[in-house]
Amino acid sequence: MFYLFLLIIWGEIVPAKYLKNLKYNFGSSGFTKERLKEAKTIENIDILFIGSSHCYRGFGPRIFESYGLKTFNLGSSSQSPVQTYYLLKKYLSNLKPKLVIYEVYPGPFTVDGIESA
Repeated sequence: MFYLFLLIIWGEIVPAKYLKNLKYNFGSSGFTKERLKEAKTIENIDILFIGSSHCYRGFGPRIFESYGLKTFNLGSSSQSPVQTYYLLKKYLSNLKPKLVIYEVYPGPFTVDGIESA
């Protein structure tokens, strides 16, 4: 127990350049996590983009905003159809989009969805 505690403390106080073989991050938050937090606060959008990484990397909300459209992108890496279903089930009623664009790419149909979970 002491060794585990020491590793955690060491990882917090020692500069990163000395931690080449100590890889952990308890407080990490990815871009998807931030977008899901944001999705709870946004309402009445014009277009909702949803799908795999091709979606979140391929549809730039700022481009659509320059044409006066309010958009939101719920795409994530390797997002499977099941995960898309649950995201729509959770956020669709709040976002209330006029149009949903579901990006379909064959890759996520063949994976287990662990990466995007």
